[in-house]
Amino acid sequence: MKKILIIIFSLLVLSSSLYSYEIIINKTSKMESGKFNSTYLPLQRDDSKQIVYDPSTKLQWQDNYEAKSVTRDWKGAKRYCENLSLEGYNDWRLPKIEELLTLTDKSRYNPSIKSGIKNINSTDYWSATPSASDSSYAWSVDFEYGNSYNYNKSDKNYVRCVRAGQ
Repeated sequence: MKKILIIIFSLLVLSSSLYSYEIIINKTSKMESGKFNSTYLPLQRDDSKQIVYDPSTKLQWQDNYEAKSVTRDWKGAKRYCENLSLEGYNDWRLPKIEELLTLTDKSRYNPSIKSGIKNINSTDYWSATPSASDSSYAWSVDFEYGNSYNYNKSDKNYVRCVRAGQ
């Protein structure tokens, strides 16, 4: 009986390795939304303008001192971005969750954000994306770990605005 169990166990182990495979992640991978390619192109910082350009998404990100100091509830965050005038641009908006997630770098911690962003807190930043399951909640990104969470829209989180790039 022992020999039969050993043979069966050995066959199971050997057969499972026949069906295993390696998952290879390319340098360019499509995000869930299908709208952006997440690449390892470095962010381009313009210190004179306090704006960061992401060539992989073609978005410009607010990166002045206010990006790490302004907190608002969700409606206030949307209003703040709509009213932001930075370096002659006044078409800023609160980013969608998939846009905000393109700034994360899971190989980094505290903050879990791509190099090039200077003004950041390792905490939650609002996105413009409301929760599909509860209209009183919206998505945010925690830049300590780079994860996304739902928060009540009345909670206060940090705000980083975005605009269409060059």
